[in-house]
Amino acid sequence: MGHAARTPVSDFSEASSFCCGDGGPRKRVRTESTGSTLSTHAESAAQAVCRPTHGNPPPPTIPISIPTVQTNYPKKRVSVACEVCRTRKTRCDAGRPACSFCAQIGAQCIYRTVEPPEEKRAAAATRRDVNVSGHTAAAADTGEVLSRLHRIEGLLNEIHNRQEDSIQAAVHVQASTSPSARIVPQSTDTAATVVTTADTTYSPSYDHVPRLPLRTQPRVGSLSFEGIARLDGHPCPPALIPMARIGSDDDIETEFLQGEALMAGPASPSADGSGNRDAGTDADFDMRNLPAWLNVTPRRCWQLQQIFYRDVLPWCPIIDQQVCSAMVTRTVESRFHPDHVDTSLTLLVLALGAFAEGHQHREDDARVFPGRAYFRAACALVDSPRQAAFRNTVAHVQCHIMMAFYLLYAIRPIQAFELIRRASEKVILLLQRPRRSSRPVAGMLDTLPDTTTDPSYQALCRSYWACYLIEHELQAYVSYSANLLRDFEDVVPLPMSDYEEPGIYWFLSEIALRRIFARQRGGRGWNGHTLFEPVVAGEIALQMAQWHSNLPAPVKFDLDEVASSEATGHGNTPLGTGTGSGMGLRLGLGMGPGLDTMDVRPLLDPIKVFLRAQYYAVHAALYWQYVVQMLSQQQHGQSDQRTVEAAALSLRYSVVHVFAVESLLQGRHLLLVPNLVGLLCNACFLLCSYAEPGLEAIQHPRAREAIVMAVRCIQAWQANPVVQTYVTKVEHLMALKGIALA
Repeated sequence: MGHAARTPVSDFSEASSFCCGDGGPRKRVRTESTGSTLSTHAESAAQAVCRPTHGNPPPPTIPISIPTVQTNYPKKRVSVACEVCRTRKTRCDAGRPACSFCAQIGAQCIYRTVEPPEEKRAAAATRRDVNVSGHTAAAADTGEVLSRLHRIEGLLNEIHNRQEDSIQAAVHVQASTSPSARIVPQSTDTAATVVTTADTTYSPSYDHVPRLPLRTQPRVGSLSFEGIARLDGHPCPPALIPMARIGSDDDIETEFLQGEALMAGPASPSADGSGNRDAGTDADFDMRNLPAWLNVTPRRCWQLQQIFYRDVLPWCPIIDQQVCSAMVTRTVESRFHPDHVDTSLTLLVLALGAFAEGHQHREDDARVFPGRAYFRAACALVDSPRQAAFRNTVAHVQCHIMMAFYLLYAIRPIQAFELIRRASEKVILLLQRPRRSSRPVAGMLDTLPDTTTDPSYQALCRSYWACYLIEHELQAYVSYSANLLRDFEDVVPLPMSDYEEPGIYWFLSEIALRRIFARQRGGRGWNGHTLFEPVVAGEIALQMAQWHSNLPAPVKFDLDEVASSEATGHGNTPLGTGTGSGMGLRLGLGMGPGLDTMDVRPLLDPIKVFLRAQYYAVHAALYWQYVVQMLSQQQHGQSDQRTVEAAALSLRYSVVHVFAVESLLQGRHLLLVPNLVGLLCNACFLLCSYAEPGLEAIQHPRAREAIVMAVRCIQAWQANPVVQTYVTKVEHLMALKGIALA
């Protein structure tokens, strides 16, 4: 059959390639596969003739006879089948008026009529009726695009205007209506000059800053109460709206003015031995002729130096103790020469020693802060032209870090961040200098060879990690902190020491803890909102357990009974790991002994107390996502058992954190601000979930006691206006929950 079918095709090809007598081009006719199509083309080819050329008669017509061959090739798939074939799911030949199968069985062959949508028919009719030029069509397309853009903008504005969470009010930037306060905007500065009296409130005003709601301000990697209170992609649950409002930035101007007051005006008499009497202004500082009011006697310097070694340096050993001792000795013997950076460093050592000596100082009056005279003298020298030659040195970076330490003692987090940020930028530049310097300059302090054994390079690495830790601790105040240094954490060597240096083990342990928790941004998304990621929570919990088990002996602490029961697993449910997470840690609720009589073991070492409190706070924040998940999904029914257990674990860690951190709130120390923020955050966890419908299964029996203790600890520092604002909001929430401090 195949041979018989090919023979006529060959004949047809020869006939169709008939050449004109004048040697004209040949014309071929494409063959088809079906018999009917082949016959049609054959007839056309038989009638085709070559067109005559100019002056030549047409050639004679030669009849061509091509036999018609029927082929049995399978038919192509039809686009429309009858209803009978559709029901039987068989192939239909789409014959009209009836297909072959329906004709064979005598059934009525009905074809489905597909009508185009009315819109498409109208559009097709419009396109057929309207004949526009190319320019008009392009203009119409542009108009359609613009109309769609306007519609999208309208929808976005509508969504923005009807957001139901209303977490934070818009920033009110209008002038205060109080007659006792007056706002005088400056046309040459970005901010306004705020003129107030000592006993009045004020309203910040800006010349040209857009008046936008607070939620539209950019927050990169933020750790805010607003983000903690809502799950990513969900509105803030009503139960957590009070916590979201606690973290508002309404008092940012108060913090700005607090920092300015620290450097403005004369100091008041003080009994701290630093000589705060009649300190004058920064312009009066002349270290060539030592002022009588600045107590820099060798005996006093030695006392404050020892206090600095004991109470300040172990918290953040940015400078080797032996190097610091030699530096202070040289500076005192040279009578504080103002042209060398060692003088600024020594003055800051004395200032921090004086503040550590007066750690029970509870007032917030900047004029009577311990060591303020030393601090102001150092600030006047650090950035002065006298020490301009040292601005690209490690010592200059250390000055800014120690200035930030003093501001942390004074509970001035915004100003501390400004100094830490300046130090961070300088650290990054100095870390790149060894690679760029092909010919080191001998004898220069700022020439850092690329070796971990060089003391200057070691000091630079310590400065980097000090900035890294402080910026992470200040994320609750400045949303974009720690972003600059985060990209270098894998390439900067960890600090080293040749002897049992006080604080070095804590320094390394805290760095490891912060890196674990910061790698996943604390369970926060790009917009700062809480992410529900059980696998991530399980992995971080496993890493935290490994971190605790590998702590060196000088900073090793035992977990309390209730917390250790969670880590060792009294229950049998793998918590928050999901399938395939690879986490071997099994966490249960373990309603065993010690729950109702939970007591935190007392520790005498404040470093261990801080690490233990950090461990509990990280777990409370880690599992807080389950509480938000329960509150955000209440309308979908009861939560699963794993979510309930993890949410209860978050509140339990919050309770144990409050009891563990209490001793650190009894006096000032370098990391008092992070302790206040962590305590406030966990108190809000407990308050917002207390007696909340739907959370009965996760309530802790000692939650009320922990709330009262946390608020009392924070009240001890309410002389600070910002802390006072937090206390007022928390007390209001306690009243709504029916909890009294008495």
